[in-house]
Amino acid sequence: MSSTFLATGWLAVATLLPYSGAVGQERDVLLGSGPTFTYSRPGDRHLWGVGVRRQWYPRRAVVARMRGSVQFTRRGSPDPLLFTGGFDLGLTVPRGSNGALIAPSLTLGAGVFYYATGRAIDPNCYMGTCNPVNRGYDPGLLLVWTGTLGFELAMRPPWSGFIDITIHAPSGIGRNGFAGDPHAGFPGLAFGLMRSR
Repeated sequence: MSSTFLATGWLAVATLLPYSGAVGQERDVLLGSGPTFTYSRPGDRHLWGVGVRRQWYPRRAVVARMRGSVQFTRRGSPDPLLFTGGFDLGLTVPRGSNGALIAPSLTLGAGVFYYATGRAIDPNCYMGTCNPVNRGYDPGLLLVWTGTLGFELAMRPPWSGFIDITIHAPSGIGRNGFAGDPHAGFPGLAFGLMRSR
């Protein structure tokens, strides 16, 4: 209960932070959406979904993002069904700097995964002897740390494109996600379009 409360409290703080003035005056707010992809190494699961994001620039070379997604396995099965939300902050090459068409960024942050799934227990049989093996995902909240290498692609105003490569590292707070390896990271990819507000 305490772990879930802590993860939920962090998400509330991260949601309110951009509106508190603590990250500076917002400029050039962009809203975007697009496909997302997460690879769960130990479970060999490929999770596809759709994500949304809100991006802005508190300072000329600083970028901040809030984002969320819903994902499921590539076979269309809702097990596991994964909801994500997070906030990250980092450095970027200012858009339009020296006529550049691509603005790279590097950000760090934290997020919350919520697995809506049932635990799967599969039999592991050898020479007529079977033992139960937990290959599923623990349902519940998981707090993760994130690191993202992003690229913003200049397009016709007010549109721009984005590509994000993200590593999600479990913090040890909350459920462990994949039950067979509580320390497993989750590489992810997101891309899509953004529009200036």
